[in-house]
Amino acid sequence: SGISSVHKQVLSMDQILKQLLAKAVNECEEAQRLVVSALNGLAALSLINKDANGAIEKYRKVLAEIEMAKAEGVKTDTLQQLHTLHNMGEVLRSADGRALGSSCADASLEEREAKLRNQYCAAQTDNVMQFLEKYQQAAEEVGSRLKDNNEGNLWFLEACDLLNGGSGQYDALKKVESELMEAQGSRYSQHRKQSRGAEAESMVGRFSSFAGLKLL
Repeated sequence: SGISSVHKQVLSMDQILKQLLAKAVNECEEAQRLVVSALNGLAALSLINKDANGAIEKYRKVLAEIEMAKAEGVKTDTLQQLHTLHNMGEVLRSADGRALGSSCADASLEEREAKLRNQYCAAQTDNVMQFLEKYQQAAEEVGSRLKDNNEGNLWFLEACDLLNGGSGQYDALKKVESELMEAQGSRYSQHRKQSRGAEAESMVGRFSSFAGLKLL
């Protein structure tokens, strides 16, 4: 037995259960994000009111919420955790915070913060490196294609640079579009009604500036 998905597949009860659990976890994480955000905001208001004790109390509630959620398999936003750990540590190191004293758990705040920060930065660094690799591959492909062209055939790139952003850009752009449509033997309005395949074969309608025209 089961129900149909959007792809018209019949799902088993196990698959349905997994989908429902995933949805529930996602809703819990969103609710957790709101709770943590509210508590951190209240802590900030306490600090504005020179109430270090109130701020620390709110930050402790956040840390307790994080641990409770973790036990239930609900993740807390990493940046929110860093916000709490860093700010709580700052308060405890301040004059008002030192006067209040600290618990044994407070001794590990800096270590936890450093660990989270390193994990977050490492993940983001990996993402940047992946995108950089894709960019370099695209740049190499563009460079290779440019080398395959005769220098005399690239005069239009300089022309596009000269016209782009100039006072006569609009009129010049319309003139280029008109010439391209004339070469096709069709009007622009007719072109827009054509199929995607036919539209992809034409340059008309695929650029709105000379900077875009350079990329075609």
